[in-house]
Amino acid sequence: MFSDIIGLIGVGLVVSSFFLLQAEKFAPSSWGYLLFNLFGAMMLLFSLCHTWNLASVIIECLWLSITTYGIIKFKILRKK
Repeated sequence: MFSDIIGLIGVGLVVSSFFLLQAEKFAPSSWGYLLFNLFGAMMLLFSLCHTWNLASVIIECLWLSITTYGIIKFKILRKK
């Protein structure tokens, strides 16, 4: 039950970040967008550890990897 709640919060974060991006409230490289995606994917992976689904684990690992790449890229660009 606890893992389901965490997973639902993660879904809310990922979907909210996408909606806010489409509504032009988030920029693709904004901290809000990146962090919503990072924590959302982590929360979804946590819930998938308790209710296994291979396809969902793969997409969440990819989502997490791409978001981490975006954060690293954003930090490097800010230093310039």
